[in-house]
Amino acid sequence: MGKREMSHVEVFEKEVLEEVRRAINEIVEIYRDHQYFWGNTAGWAPEEAEKILTRSRLDWLHALSESLFTWTEVYRTSTDNEGKLILAWANLGALLEGGIKLFLSVHVNQYQNSQHRFQDQKGNLIEPDVLPLEKLKVFLQKENIFEKKWFPFISLVQQRRNAIHAYKHREIGNWTEFYESIKKLRTFTQEIKGRLPYPG
Repeated sequence: MGKREMSHVEVFEKEVLEEVRRAINEIVEIYRDHQYFWGNTAGWAPEEAEKILTRSRLDWLHALSESLFTWTEVYRTSTDNEGKLILAWANLGALLEGGIKLFLSVHVNQYQNSQHRFQDQKGNLIEPDVLPLEKLKVFLQKENIFEKKWFPFISLVQQRRNAIHAYKHREIGNWTEFYESIKKLRTFTQEIKGRLPYPG
């Protein structure tokens, strides 16, 4: 990936970081569009979808997409490198989870009518915007909503992101893996946007 090893710290060529920043720019543009378009669906979106989207913090997802740039600027360190990488994965994981929740919130009628929807112990429907990433992943798999190639990626980000619960050891990968995951997130985010219904 154009990376040179220097002791235990990964050092990346300028061209590599520029490629990652281009991917982040595209992610930011999509989440900006999500914020301004799906944050104001009154009058045309289905009532159930509008109810969920109204309470969703799409502005925070947009802000978190912009914060991805942080991890192309401050990763070089010999003291708190692992701490920064853990936070970087948490950033990426929040965007992945938020994108999936947006997709299912817009398609909430499909979710609500599915035999695979989640319910609490009393049989009440659990809306998709409050599901953890594991249950979101299970639902997507059972419904065959996305191609199978995406689930190893979702699982990887999920596992790396969970290192934010720092007491128990978890693998956190490295910056090379993280940057590759940013580029995969761009493609997955583009697919999500391409499958959202926009009024004609």
